[in-house]
Amino acid sequence: MILGFCGSPRPGATEYVIKEALRMIEMQGHKTEFYTIKDKEIRYCIHCDFCLQKRGCILNDYLGLLYELLKEAEGIIIGSPVYNGGITAQTKTVLDRTRALVAADPKVFEGKKGIAVAIGGDRIGGAGTGNSADHKFLSFEWNHSFKWRFFWGQYWCNFLVERYARRRKRGRRRLQNLKKDN
Repeated sequence: MILGFCGSPRPGATEYVIKEALRMIEMQGHKTEFYTIKDKEIRYCIHCDFCLQKRGCILNDYLGLLYELLKEAEGIIIGSPVYNGGITAQTKTVLDRTRALVAADPKVFEGKKGIAVAIGGDRIGGAGTGNSADHKFLSFEWNHSFKWRFFWGQYWCNFLVERYARRRKRGRRRLQNLKKDN
């Protein structure tokens, strides 16, 4: 199963790109799952070290389902819009909280493949910086066992934006701005 994780607190381009990627993967015969943090109350890691002692997280919230999906997944796509030059606080919280998974099983991500997607509004929207934050974290947290590829949302989703803009009339202005930059 390939897991698509959307780290955006609202619907929009990041959710669209992740779902479109999963649709393309399904067309090749793979099973997929989509998980979003939108409308979910997720608590921040309090670094209590409970996970190191008891092999689980002391915080009981919506991440329980995501933990199971992450364990089951053969591949993971993590997507985040760029807010203030980095990934969303919600995405960072989820990445921080995966410490509980790694503490319980240091090889939980071994052999899995992953893609990190950062979506920025334009060339200076910060997608490169957001992906840099993904890269720094994932290289530190999961570097020993995970094979990552990083895509800047502006480049990766340019071919999708035109179709997205047609479906949502309010996206016309965004499409014109992207075409000017290219």
